[in-house]
Amino acid sequence: MKHKTCLYTIIEHEFMQRMEAKGISIPYYTFQNQLMSLVRSHAQKHSIEDFIALWAGQSAGKSARGTSHQIITGLIGMIV
Repeated sequence: MKHKTCLYTIIEHEFMQRMEAKGISIPYYTFQNQLMSLVRSHAQKHSIEDFIALWAGQSAGKSARGTSHQIITGLIGMIV
């Protein structure tokens, strides 16, 4: 599930599911980004992916689907 705020889409993970279960609405990016800076910092240091911000820009719908290998191979093919 994706939540839309402004021009961005928030990719759902455990943190988002917990927020939704509590009935807490997600603030717009700039506010959410400031409020969550300490949580993100801790999550990044300890590789806790479910608490790292995952945002997709306004062209996220144009992104390619595939395995990491397929996407990287495709990107390499575009520049070689």
